[in-house]
Amino acid sequence: MVLAVILAPQLEIALKQALAISAGSYLIFFSRPIALGFMLLGFGVILRGLWVQYRSRQLEFAEEEVD
Repeated sequence: MVLAVILAPQLEIALKQALAISAGSYLIFFSRPIALGFMLLGFGVILRGLWVQYRSRQLEFAEEEVD
């Protein structure tokens, strides 16, 4: 959490710079293979976390129904 507070302003500046260079187009984040790879990796991590939460809630509800 502390790391996020420290890095958030720097990340915001970097995002503004990238969008200024690309004339406001978000496609700059998908134009290079390495950037696309990191974006897909990030989306995959987020989706996996959501899937794990969904499955654990399903198991909790299944256990409650059995009891």
